[in-house]
Amino acid sequence: MALLGNKFNDRHLSLGLHEQIYIDKPAIQEIKDEIIRRNNSIVNQLCLNVMENSVHRIEMELSEEEKNEAKLHFFQQAGIPGIIGVVDGTHIKILAPKKADQHMYYNRKGYFSLNVMLVCDYRMRIRYADARHAGASHDSLVWNSSELRGTLQRKYDGGERSTWLLGDAGYPLEPFLITPFRSPEVSSRQSLFNTKHSKTRNIIERSIGVLKNRFRCLLAARQLHYSPQKATQIQIGAS
Repeated sequence: MALLGNKFNDRHLSLGLHEQIYIDKPAIQEIKDEIIRRNNSIVNQLCLNVMENSVHRIEMELSEEEKNEAKLHFFQQAGIPGIIGVVDGTHIKILAPKKADQHMYYNRKGYFSLNVMLVCDYRMRIRYADARHAGASHDSLVWNSSELRGTLQRKYDGGERSTWLLGDAGYPLEPFLITPFRSPEVSSRQSLFNTKHSKTRNIIERSIGVLKNRFRCLLAARQLHYSPQKATQIQIGAS
């Protein structure tokens, strides 16, 4: 350790156990601080190494029992059958990236961000997270390029016809993704469906709120003081 080398010469480092050495209190505290700093650095690096290649997380492989439990819960909420989860996007504020990339990260709300797509289940657990996209990306682009969509498409092509996610109007209507009607007439059947859809879907907004309050660095008032790449890893780690 460099610090020990600064405090003692080579002879001191080779002393046997039968010899005594005296270290003053400031030196002891400095040694303790150095040990703590190095240990924290190692732990932080290990965490970052785990997340280094993680730009999305998917845990949507549900058993039939889990699917049935989810479908029952969501049906009891507002009467929409076959729902196993809810998808939505949220913006994670970051520092301004390098100038050449700023146009990609400047979102419609007026700040630099990542557009993160999340899916939660009926227990408010995050089952999928995709944090690869810059803040200027539309929700539909994030969805269309996600591994989740590919997974659901393969399941649909394989014969799964009674399982859906719910998403807001920012997402495309798909055989496995139900979105609300656009501009329905008041008191129409479509308007009633939209009310039920919104009541069922609000669980994702609550889940995002819980996530950001647990990891407060994700709040817009705080923002992540890192590069977009590192901010992506932090978001996935939090999810």
